[in-house]
Amino acid sequence: MENVKQILLAFNDAIHEVESLEDYYYRSNQTLISYKLDIEKNYSFGKKIADILDEFFVIESADERNKKLAIINDTLIQKDVKFRDIFDIVPFEKDNQNSISFSINTKIVDYEKYDPKKAKEKYEHIEKVTYIFIESILSHIIVSFETFLSNIYRILLMSEPQKYLEGQTIPLAALFNDNINETINEKIDSEVSSKMFDSLSAIKIITDKEKISLSEYAVLLNTFKELYYRRNAYVHTKGRANKDYLSKVDKSLTKKLHINDDLICDDIYLQNSIRTLSQIVFLITFELLKKEKASENAVTALSNYYFVKLRAGEYKLAKFVYYHLSKYSSLPFRDKLMYRINYIIAAKQLNELGLVKHELDELDVSATESQFKIAKECLSENFENAYKMLNESYPKSFDAVAIKEWPIFIDFRNTDYYEKFVREHEADFAIQQIDDAQNEFDELLKMDEATDNN
Repeated sequence: MENVKQILLAFNDAIHEVESLEDYYYRSNQTLISYKLDIEKNYSFGKKIADILDEFFVIESADERNKKLAIINDTLIQKDVKFRDIFDIVPFEKDNQNSISFSINTKIVDYEKYDPKKAKEKYEHIEKVTYIFIESILSHIIVSFETFLSNIYRILLMSEPQKYLEGQTIPLAALFNDNINETINEKIDSEVSSKMFDSLSAIKIITDKEKISLSEYAVLLNTFKELYYRRNAYVHTKGRANKDYLSKVDKSLTKKLHINDDLICDDIYLQNSIRTLSQIVFLITFELLKKEKASENAVTALSNYYFVKLRAGEYKLAKFVYYHLSKYSSLPFRDKLMYRINYIIAAKQLNELGLVKHELDELDVSATESQFKIAKECLSENFENAYKMLNESYPKSFDAVAIKEWPIFIDFRNTDYYEKFVREHEADFAIQQIDDAQNEFDELLKMDEATDNN
């Protein structure tokens, strides 16, 4: 079906955007961390002095300031160096002075390290750079999402315009003044653009029109909604919680926050946010594929991308995706079992041992092919049994490339049984293989198209 192909192409574009964002975030964050460390290395002493001097300005009385000065003079700025060793502050004679007079100990050769004014400027600068970086990441996440959603909206609208443009009209004069196709394209462009002004509402429009339920994704949708309004807060209130944020985000995520509280966006939050974007792209794509009754090939094309992520160690993302894929009732039993095993692999690597035990207890592979039995033995850490079964079925069950690279063998590869198996099949394990994931994605689309044509 044409819709399925177009949806998968939109998914493909979106995941490449996510990967570019991940790379940009990683590289920029490393640069920012190095810059912060450099600032701290060269100006931390000056910043400490600046903070001490700021304490004077909140004290209005000259007498109180001088009392404070007596304490501060003995404050350690660094090992064996006290405040008095660097600065000699002129005692305060008047109340409410907004300046401080001081002389510098000429024995301090590198005064720049202790210069409070310069240090303050440097720390303020890095704070602004950090804010700009965070705002750019949050904004790009939302822009990437809206680009993907607008592509999806356009596909659905073009497929069934009556459903999405119900009640809308084109002025009769427009048909005479312009080419009819141009007029229609302008109408579609206008409709798509208008819906992206509130892309959260656009999700609801799509799900209502397509009769799709997203109730099982409630936690993810609330997380994305929080991200959406946090981005708005960074744009409009410099990263502080505002009324709009607190009123629209789920209360479970804002219960400790008040108006003007800082919305912390550390490394963990930003990494989770990029993962949330990938999850949202998946859920919209997956639910539309289910609605379109997409073929096994189409779902495989979707799954293969996340298998790469599983192999790369992105276990939280893989766990989310393979849980939902394994529940898709229209798939063959073999595929659902394979997806469930990938789900368990991710949970095991996340050290969710209770969940893994429960899943393995429920996993019946007695009537399945040897691949699934070997997989269960590996997950159950029955590595001797896994070794024996591999020897009996090699290479039909798993070839050397799979054994040395696939996630199911992560723990097996840390055992003596693996080393023994490699020695026994040394020539095979010397072979290298490069997978072209994009080509495989394209081939699956062609196969799906050929199936439809037949």
